[in-house]
Amino acid sequence: MTLQMDGNSIENDISLIHEISDEMAFRIITSIRGSPKAVTQISIENNIPLSSTYKKIKKLQKYGVVRIHRSEIDESGKRVLFYKSNIASFEFKIEKERRVFHCFSNNSIELT
Repeated sequence: MTLQMDGNSIENDISLIHEISDEMAFRIITSIRGSPKAVTQISIENNIPLSSTYKKIKKLQKYGVVRIHRSEIDESGKRVLFYKSNIASFEFKIEKERRVFHCFSNNSIELT
């Protein structure tokens, strides 16, 4: 999939690039490329505070980088969401008079 930045607002384009290219986003995306995981598992595996993990996943979800893969009810009756990355990799480049962001789809086989 290819996401063409709007080009009308450099602030929006920079915001998108910033959200998906920082260290925390990198660790989260890498963590959920293969198998979907709950936020608590992502947080523990990547040594990221739980609240920060929730916030970053919500932002990544807003941009379409991650999605809810499934929902389960845990032993205490609470709903647990499992997230998976929509992209395997991405690159940013400038072509002529536009900024282009290429996202390469994550079509990996789910490991169980």
